[in-house]
Amino acid sequence: AISPDTRIMCRRVWSQGQLRFTCSHPDLGRPLTPVEALAHSCNYFFATVAARLPREAFNQALVSLGLPAAAAAVPLPLAGLGLDALDELPSARELERLLRRRAPPVKAALLDQSLLAGVGNWIADEVLYQAALDPRRPAWKLSSAEVARLRRALASVVRHAVKVGADDARFPRTWLFHHRWGKKKDARTARGERIVHLTVGGRTTAFVPDRQR
Repeated sequence: AISPDTRIMCRRVWSQGQLRFTCSHPDLGRPLTPVEALAHSCNYFFATVAARLPREAFNQALVSLGLPAAAAAVPLPLAGLGLDALDELPSARELERLLRRRAPPVKAALLDQSLLAGVGNWIADEVLYQAALDPRRPAWKLSSAEVARLRRALASVVRHAVKVGADDARFPRTWLFHHRWGKKKDARTARGERIVHLTVGGRTTAFVPDRQR
């Protein structure tokens, strides 16, 4: 169903019945490799791959990762996916409840596709920058006010990314996105804030210590 040579063109929206998942990552203008799809958390790519798998093989993969097998009534492309970050974003109260169950850093929690589907690495960094939250903070320790701030930033970033078709030239110039790449030692935001790169949850992370607490 998938190999290093697999290539799938993201069509931006994957739907089945009344369910719909929208990709908010930049449009590369060509088919994605598995590595690129993982880096961008491409819903379309992995839903397409899941649809190709026999259910038994899919369940074996889930169990090998310590996850429960998918219920028979759940279509394979939906198994393991959480709420759509655009159309099904939970309320601040519900998001707080979900985060209370997660010990990892908040950056890792945002990248957990079983929590919110479609939040990729750059989106998580952007959201945490705008919400002024340190990506290393344990998710379960965020206060109610911080979770509300996180939700507002998440809704704003994902909504705008989808609205402009993930055309990064149309992202606000104040976004961290424009300055986060390359791990440059002298990287700074449009406001002149120093950007630090480190690894959180196994992923390269850009954050601004003077802003994010």
